[in-house]
Amino acid sequence: IKVIYDSVPTNEDINDMVKNGSQLEQSIGVSPAMSVASYLKMEQRSLDIESVFQRYKFENADLSVHQFVRYPVVTNINLENLAFVHRSIPNMNVNLTEAQKTVMSNERLEFLGDSWLGAFVAYVLYRKYPFSDEGALSRMKNAIVNNSNLGKLSQKLGFKERLKENIPRSKTKIKDRSFRQYADCFEAYLGALVIDRFSAEFLDVVDWIEELSQDQFRTLGGTMEKKPLNKNAKGELGNYLQFNKLDAKVKYFCLNNQPPFKSEVRLCDIFLGMGEGQNIKEAEQRAAMEAIDDIDTIQKYSIHVME
Repeated sequence: IKVIYDSVPTNEDINDMVKNGSQLEQSIGVSPAMSVASYLKMEQRSLDIESVFQRYKFENADLSVHQFVRYPVVTNINLENLAFVHRSIPNMNVNLTEAQKTVMSNERLEFLGDSWLGAFVAYVLYRKYPFSDEGALSRMKNAIVNNSNLGKLSQKLGFKERLKENIPRSKTKIKDRSFRQYADCFEAYLGALVIDRFSAEFLDVVDWIEELSQDQFRTLGGTMEKKPLNKNAKGELGNYLQFNKLDAKVKYFCLNNQPPFKSEVRLCDIFLGMGEGQNIKEAEQRAAMEAIDDIDTIQKYSIHVME
């Protein structure tokens, strides 16, 4: 609405577009969108829609009704119901063709949702971690977009109870397969949202995905905005302390045995720095980077003059 009030051309400008503009400008000038925008602008004095929204705090995120809405709603009821129909349901009907079985299950919605989920998560991470490199962003994305996590989210949202399926119990007892069918349901529902809102704004869907990813942000968020890795940090530290006043060797110690790995670097018993990485090599390089940043300590033990 604000864009319309601020940017819509005057009636004179619109008439000029239609009479003297290019083919594209003429098409825009006679379009229904331009007619609606022009009408809203013309009636602003008698009904200022922007002021109405502001007066009743329409964008307030703390409305009590929100406690009853656990996820964005698909307005098309048939589309919403389809998102919860597993392929095993139409497969029970021997009179249906393969094409009919396909359109009567959530498989096509799952395909769409799978593609868009990656894009939504990528957009969320792009905004949330503006200084993270592609590798860090990919690791966070993989922590969110996987069958195990999506299956858990699907159950958390109540999709497990809504999913209509006829899968043999022997298959659902296998953990990975169980998560897979609920992960597929989650993706199908997202696909339904995409179709339902394709011409509308997606901000609420993006906010929803971001909210559901808070566990991953808390667990891995600390690794997302690291300093760029200096791949020669160990070599630089070695040059500074190869000949030192203690006549000791620089040694690295790995503090754990699973990612993210943590390593510390010491000169004899003197702590120089600690680093964390997805592998031991990165952790050691980052420990060396931290040590190099402490110029006073390096100068204290090195026989070289630090510049």
